[in-house]
Amino acid sequence: MFQQINVNRAALAGLLATTVMTVLMYGMPLVGLPAMDLLGSLGSLVPVGAPYLVGGLIHLANGVILALIYAAFLAPILPGPRWARGALFSLAPWLFALVALAPIMMWLQSLTGVEASAATNPCAAVQAVNPCAPVNPCAAMNPCAVQPGAGGPGQFTMAAMSLGAHLVYGAVLGALYRERP
Repeated sequence: MFQQINVNRAALAGLLATTVMTVLMYGMPLVGLPAMDLLGSLGSLVPVGAPYLVGGLIHLANGVILALIYAAFLAPILPGPRWARGALFSLAPWLFALVALAPIMMWLQSLTGVEASAATNPCAAVQAVNPCAPVNPCAAMNPCAVQPGAGGPGQFTMAAMSLGAHLVYGAVLGALYRERP
């Protein structure tokens, strides 16, 4: 199947779409939304001294892998214009992130000994990630605070923000990826 796609174009579209998604996620506080520190959360799973670098590499690799999957299997069969096909595709990785990624990250935390709040709550201040944070932004009054034992309004807000970011990723991916020149 990979012979039928343009791997270079798919990889480049994945890199650019992931970059746009990341800038959007880190810019959300500028419009009053809670911070989403995905790179720090992903990077905190690997016990090295550069969590943002490691998290960024993991995030970019994931974006490229998803772009290759999209190009190989779904771009040719999904309906609609290219940007809409990409946005439709992005619902699958969003759902995976929402349902499976948090438990997987918690399991990885148990293997690495990383604090539980780091990976499962991207708005948590973790000393290894942010040694300058004077207060925990996930205190009870913070809209992105995870409520113990049940879904709270913070979890809905983060899920909606994640959906928006994934839809932007998919729309950019779909708009940029072309099978032929």
